[in-house]
Amino acid sequence: MYNKSMLLIGRGKFAKRYLRRSMEFVGWYGVAAVLVAYFSISMHILTAQSLLYFLLNATGALSIVAHSYHKRDLQPLVLNLIWLLIAVIGLIKFDFAGTHVLIG
Repeated sequence: MYNKSMLLIGRGKFAKRYLRRSMEFVGWYGVAAVLVAYFSISMHILTAQSLLYFLLNATGALSIVAHSYHKRDLQPLVLNLIWLLIAVIGLIKFDFAGTHVLIG
């Protein structure tokens, strides 16, 4: 028979496992987003002035920051906080009036 404390322990294990798997997904999304942004610039698919480039870098860096914080891994956390800051500055300076395009 289960008692109340056993149910709470079971839920805690499930929650920890769910959080761990979710954070792994978030981290892998971040890696993929930053790599896609870099690849797209290198292959001339995107320009450094495209909105998608800034969004990929910002969301990728934010995801890696979240994963690094969860893992308590300071080196990628600091690197990607700086990367995120650069991407956010780029988004702030982005000309939404239309002189730059979403892609290319």
